[in-house]
Amino acid sequence: MMVLYGVWFEYDTSYDEAESHLVSDPRVTRYNHMYINLAIFVILGLGFVFSFLRHYGISSLGYCFLIVAISLQLTILCNTFFLQVDNKKFEKHALNYQDIVEGLFGSCVVMISFGAFIGKASPLVLIFITFFEILIFSFNYYLCFRIIKALDVGRSMIVHIFGAYFGIALTALFKTKKRPTDYEKYRSDRYSNLFSFFGLLFLWVFWPSFNGVLALPGGRYRAIINTILSLVSSTTATFLFSSILNNGKFQMSHIRTSTFAGGVAIGSAANLYTAPFGAMVVGFISGICSVLGNQYLYPFFFNKLNIQDVSRVQMSHGIPGIIGGIVGIIVTYTSSNDKDLYNGGFEKIFVAKDKYALRQFGALGASLIISIAGGLLIGFILKYFPKLNQPFEDSEYWVKGERKRKSENEKVEDKTNSNTSSNEEIIISQSESIYSSERKKENTTNDSDTDNKTKSSSTSTTSPSENLLTPSTSESDDN
Repeated sequence: MMVLYGVWFEYDTSYDEAESHLVSDPRVTRYNHMYINLAIFVILGLGFVFSFLRHYGISSLGYCFLIVAISLQLTILCNTFFLQVDNKKFEKHALNYQDIVEGLFGSCVVMISFGAFIGKASPLVLIFITFFEILIFSFNYYLCFRIIKALDVGRSMIVHIFGAYFGIALTALFKTKKRPTDYEKYRSDRYSNLFSFFGLLFLWVFWPSFNGVLALPGGRYRAIINTILSLVSSTTATFLFSSILNNGKFQMSHIRTSTFAGGVAIGSAANLYTAPFGAMVVGFISGICSVLGNQYLYPFFFNKLNIQDVSRVQMSHGIPGIIGGIVGIIVTYTSSNDKDLYNGGFEKIFVAKDKYALRQFGALGASLIISIAGGLLIGFILKYFPKLNQPFEDSEYWVKGERKRKSENEKVEDKTNSNTSSNEEIIISQSESIYSSERKKENTTNDSDTDNKTKSSSTSTTSPSENLLTPSTSESDDN
């Protein structure tokens, strides 16, 4: 890949014009902030969300770094290739911030798919999956945006549907030796759920940036507002229905997978006029569907069809993504009949000239078909790869000897400290005994001096102290 980058890419010189006039280019500031937000979204958000397995936390975060590093490079290469195929002109490409952002979208696709088979793949298998998934994803990206010319600013179809159903189709064929529930490590606990909840908060906070990063200025405002309203609505629906289905208690799997369903569902139409009420309705419906899918549809897929969707990406990304595709069809149809809502910006948002709703439907169908077909193809190939001996376990590919060595050092240190403390106790006890013996000698000398004084004064008059201490004696003598 480094050779391809050296031959194929160069800097975008349009940014140099602002620097030559000592003026800050607003594009740099904007895309830098958006890159930071998206990087936190993908690496910390998805990385921590998938750390719910109690013995797979290091792997979920470590493999997340590996996937992002490889897939970002591949996405830029593949997107540039298909772009130049569309332009029918191959030349050096001027690399800019938007290419980097699109690379992070590709990383997000692979991370979503990773959630479906998390704990079942070795690093080599992960690299193999990443390479071919990015190739197929870039083709679908080219088809939906360049050929069909659909709208999907929040990537409900291009990223969420594709990533979810690619992973589900792959894991339908790429299974563990036994059912996941038969493995002792296939469990979560209080601390792993806490880390997963931590990642959920990252996703929830940075989702408006994810949906609005590539929107035009006017559409970006609507994308952020619509995403926030949809998120709060889906979160409310998730807590409400999780409580109803569990007799007044909340289930962690519902909260982890359904609270951000509104951010996925509003993605395709995030920069369009849905009205605030419409965005909240979309979020509420997606939250309900995601919770009900967790409660009823997920056990059917897992137990009856033996599709081992480990992180329930179908409920968190797949079903909300389909809802987002349907919402996009409806909103583009209504928007085409009322172009005045966009104050002259309709043509900038809607690149195609006609058949807007039909184009959205085509992109939805293409994303579903290509992702499932690609996942089944890669899953069939992976059937011939060796399976992990210890799935859902960090120690399969991570060194865990540091803790043991540390404990041995601690034992030596504790032994040294105990010897030192015992020596100190001996010294202290010896000094105390010497001090007590010296005090006894002094007390003996003082007592002998007192006795001598008493004998010498026995023939003289009684001391005032004796009269004060024993008044009854003097009274008896007078009587």
